[in-house]
Amino acid sequence: MNIRVLGVGVVSVLLMVLAFLYISERQNRPTSDDLFLEATLKYNENEKINREYVMEIFIDKEMYESGSLFPFIQGKMATIEFDPSQEEGFYKPDNLGVHGEEERLLEIEFQEKGLLDDSDGESYNFTGIFIPIKADEYRMEVYMDVAEGLNSEDPVYLSYVYRGFEIFGVNLGLDAGWVKTIEVDLEFD
Repeated sequence: MNIRVLGVGVVSVLLMVLAFLYISERQNRPTSDDLFLEATLKYNENEKINREYVMEIFIDKEMYESGSLFPFIQGKMATIEFDPSQEEGFYKPDNLGVHGEEERLLEIEFQEKGLLDDSDGESYNFTGIFIPIKADEYRMEVYMDVAEGLNSEDPVYLSYVYRGFEIFGVNLGLDAGWVKTIEVDLEFD
């Protein structure tokens, strides 16, 4: 009998903690207004990195949540890397990749903006740059090559994806997340 009472007590406390987390998250839910993004793409002048372009990125994040950045050039594939010896003051991510939920949110965003043509059933591979949870300002340089080259008429975008409220890495559907996309300034001579 005592084990049953203990079990009910543990489950009750767990449910109260989850309810508190949910209510707290709903009240403090980040929005795209909590994030400022700015980016410029230009020719790479860093001789240590053998990539044609560099995207200079500035992020001012007022929210305490993690997310990922995704450079996107409509209709073209790009490969990216970072300078491991980057000077102090620049953020260097520990990893690159994509979470399935981020990819789903990106595809919805890009289809709504008319940037993806899904009529051919083709899937898209996005490479994300993890941004830390800490609310702060981040500067980074992303070095990239673009298949088929790039010209000043090609639209280049940068998207920040917030996956939504998660418990142990699982979005319980309580918060659907969002995407903020900007057009990148091109500075080609």
